[in-house]
Amino acid sequence: HPNGKTILRELEEYGESKRMEATLSHMFEALLYYFWAPFVNQYAEKHRSKGLNLNKNIPYLYVYGEPNSGKGTFAEFVLSLLSKNAVTSPMDADEVGVRTIRQTRNIDTCFPIIVDDIGQAKINSLDPLRNFWNKWSEDVNYPAITFISNDKKPDEWFRNRAKTLHFDVRFTREKKGEAEAKEIISRENPVFKWFSYLYLEHDKDELHDDDLKVAREVFVDLYEKAERTL
Repeated sequence: HPNGKTILRELEEYGESKRMEATLSHMFEALLYYFWAPFVNQYAEKHRSKGLNLNKNIPYLYVYGEPNSGKGTFAEFVLSLLSKNAVTSPMDADEVGVRTIRQTRNIDTCFPIIVDDIGQAKINSLDPLRNFWNKWSEDVNYPAITFISNDKKPDEWFRNRAKTLHFDVRFTREKKGEAEAKEIISRENPVFKWFSYLYLEHDKDELHDDDLKVAREVFVDLYEKAERTL
């Protein structure tokens, strides 16, 4: 934004962290994932064409941190960017079960799902996540599924299928900071539209061990076009 006020500035001004630079990196990595997520079916098509196992090659996102680490607010932020404020909040973990995960394969959407405040035991019980992509075909869109939690480590089978990020910060309950974050979230921001245009123009045929490589390249392009330092 022209005035320079961003969510990351909010973190530096109102957050307390012994690992501020690492936390900033993890937050930006989460942003990269969420911007990549609506194109996950293109990603699946490429990997299926190469004979690769989709369940092992399409990562979930797992963001964890202590209470008041901004995880939920960050989710609202990315949802507002992806939907132009049409979607305002993530799903509550209490509303999600085995049946819910199975049903997401039938709703034919590429809009990512964010499950908030999920516990370690709950996520370990969601067995359909193990083979979520088994029946995927090019005729239907599956959503990328992401999770927010206060718990550090789900079972190993899930960790092997997830990008895990740590929001190692604590926000003070200062009303000014909360109000500024809400203003940033509600503000119209076309950055996902620009990202999508450039992402679709990029060559995505090559396989990369870094799932977000193309998304990173697009953000480099965006920084250059905005004449801002990376």
